[in-house]
Amino acid sequence: MISKFRSFNLLFVNVFVCFFLISSNNLDETERNTIGYISVDIGDFDRAESVVSVSLNGVTYDHDSVLTLYELQDNKRVFTDVQFTINQDNRYMHWILSGQSQKGDKRKYELVRDELRPNVSNSAVLITDQNIGHEFIINGKKVLRYNSETVYPPEGVDTTLKRSGFIHPLYAPNQAILTRTPDSTADHLHHYGIWNAWKKTRFRGEEIDFFAPQFEQGTVRHANIVSVTEGPVFSSLSAFLEHVAWQDTEQEAIAIREKRDIKVFNNSENHFLIDISFQYNPPEPFFIEEYRYAGFSFRATDYWTKDNTRIFTSEGLDRDQADGERSKWCVVTGETPEGVVSIIFMGDPLNYNHPEPMRVWPSNANRGTGNVFINYSPTRNTDWLLTPGNSYRLKYRLLIKDGIIGREEAENAWLEFSDPPSVTWSKK
Repeated sequence: MISKFRSFNLLFVNVFVCFFLISSNNLDETERNTIGYISVDIGDFDRAESVVSVSLNGVTYDHDSVLTLYELQDNKRVFTDVQFTINQDNRYMHWILSGQSQKGDKRKYELVRDELRPNVSNSAVLITDQNIGHEFIINGKKVLRYNSETVYPPEGVDTTLKRSGFIHPLYAPNQAILTRTPDSTADHLHHYGIWNAWKKTRFRGEEIDFFAPQFEQGTVRHANIVSVTEGPVFSSLSAFLEHVAWQDTEQEAIAIREKRDIKVFNNSENHFLIDISFQYNPPEPFFIEEYRYAGFSFRATDYWTKDNTRIFTSEGLDRDQADGERSKWCVVTGETPEGVVSIIFMGDPLNYNHPEPMRVWPSNANRGTGNVFINYSPTRNTDWLLTPGNSYRLKYRLLIKDGIIGREEAENAWLEFSDPPSVTWSKK
C-alpha cells in the first residue's frame, strides 16, 4: 500500500511540474526552447485587430504542431492563436493583433518550440457545404455564401441569364441581407450579388460580352472547388471559374481561367472582414477593352434606395459625383430592417490601374429608385491585354459593420489593408 501511495504521489508531482513548466510566464529561453523574437511595428496610424503575416523560411523547419507564439506583455507571456499556410514553397505564420494598437507602438512576440503546447483554438469561422454552395459562419453569425451551383432567373425568363460562381447572400453582423439576385426583382436580371465579369472584350478576333449572358456571347461559371480551409485566424475557400465564350455551342471555348479566393477573418469586434481576390491565367490572348463598367461588381438589396442610403469615396465624392472617378475606397451606409449597416469597399494598391475608376449608380438610377450598384472597373478608362504565360491578380477587401462608418475610420481601414504592420525577427 505504501509503495502504491508513493507511486501515486510521484505521478501527481510529475504532472504538476509539467503543468507548471507549460504555464509559467517566467521561464528562461533555454527552458522554453525559444526559436526567436518578433517585433511588430504599428507604424504611423492607429490599428484595430491587425492581421499579421511573417515568413518562417530560414527561421525554423519545425513542424507546425510544436510552434507556439506568445505575446510579451508586462513581463507576462500571453498565448496567441496562429495559423500556418504554404504558398509556392514559402511557409507563413499568421495571427491577429488583439485589441487596439496605437501608432508608434511596437508589440513583441516570442516563438517557442513546445512539444506540450497549449490546446489550439478551434476555428471560429466555419465553412459549411450546403450543396448549392459554401457558407461562411463566424461565431454563429452568417457572413456570406459562395454559390457553386447554377442559379436560374425567375420562371418564364430566358435561362441564358443563369449564373454560378457568385456571392449571395452577403450578410451584415446584424444578419441583414445586403445583396440581391434576379429572383427578387424584375430589373437587371444579370446582376447576381457580388460577381466578377468583363463587359467588352476581344477573344479570337471577336467581341465577347461576359457581363450580360443574355446576349449569348459569353458567361462566367464555377468549375470546381480547389480547397476549403478552416483555422483560428481565418477560413478560406479557393475555386476555379471559367469565362466561357459561345456557351453551349460548337464554338464553346474557355477564354480565360480564374482562380478565386475568398477569405473571412476571425475578428472579435462587431464587424466582418472579407478579402476577395481574382487570379487570371489566360490560355490565349485576352483583350479587355475600355468600357464604363466591368469587373468586381456589387448589387445591393432592393431595400436600399436613394432615400435610405449614403455613398462617399476616398476622394470626398458622393454618389452623384463618384461615377467614373478613381477611389481607393468607397463607403455605402444604408438602413435595414435590422438597423443601420455600413460597408467599406477597398481596392488593393497592386491592382491594375490603381486607384481604379468606379461605376457608381447615381441617386436617379434605375428609373429613379436610386438602388445601389458599385463596380470597381480598372478598364473604365484604359485597355488591358492579358497574355498566355503570365498571371494577373485583382484583390479587394470588404469591411462590414453595424452602424455608421466615417471618413477617418474608412481611411484607417484602407491603410491597414494597403500597409500592414512591418515585422522583424531577432534572437533576443
